[in-house]
Amino acid sequence: MYNKKGLSTVVTTLIIILLVLVAIGIIWVVVRNVITGSGEQIDINTKCVTTNLEINTARCTAATGACTLSVNKVGGYTLDGVKIIYSSSTASGTAIDQPGDIVVSMTYSPASGLTTPLTVPTNVRLAGYFNDATGVAISCPQVSEMNVTLV
Repeated sequence: MYNKKGLSTVVTTLIIILLVLVAIGIIWVVVRNVITGSGEQIDINTKCVTTNLEINTARCTAATGACTLSVNKVGGYTLDGVKIIYSSSTASGTAIDQPGDIVVSMTYSPASGLTTPLTVPTNVRLAGYFNDATGVAISCPQVSEMNVTLV
């Protein structure tokens, strides 16, 4: 009689098939997570590209620092908010978060809760943002910018 001490061909083939199935499962989990995660970012980027903000007027009172900003929105998506940044020749203010969508044309002023951290701003930048599934604000790369008129 022969004394066989190795694996049979059938057992070896089954082990190889099992290892291939495990490898396919691992690769599928990684690919699925990449596809799912990037799908939301693509959706936000699409919204950003089709939503355009335009600053019509930007006026600040030199004595009080009170500013009024008139903004138009072109595009069909509902923004989750806008970030407004006033700057001067010497400093840049922090982003002022104004939650909520802009309905065609909107005016921001001290009466609506808008205050600038700078006493005499000379420039204003505006960017819309959308919240992702976790509620984190993702700012659109398109920024509308205008010099401030001092009155």
